[in-house]
Amino acid sequence: MTTATTGATLESATRPTSLRVVDAVADEREVEPTALDPLYEAVDPDSLDALFPPVPQRSEGTSRSITFTFAGYQVTIEGTGRIDVTELDDRERVPDPDTDSVDETTDPTD
Repeated sequence: MTTATTGATLESATRPTSLRVVDAVADEREVEPTALDPLYEAVDPDSLDALFPPVPQRSEGTSRSITFTFAGYQVTIEGTGRIDVTELDDRERVPDPDTDSVDETTDPTD
């Protein structure tokens, strides 16, 4: 399990939080952001951007945070602009019905 942290840098100070989340997860997976499933399948990007505006617009001492899963990672966004990205192990992942196989030979009523 790995954890990466991105803070508010000068470069990220004006970027929407939703884009920073996608970039952070893509960096951890070592893929292009376009290779990930859309963020809106995990969380509403507009709501993220409204709750966590770019740093210059953020009031000091904001104590809110949110945690959600996206593309096999647990993502936590702090009110300070910090984004923590932690890879989930197989036990923590939510099965994706489009890509995860299901053993249909087992009858759950047995």
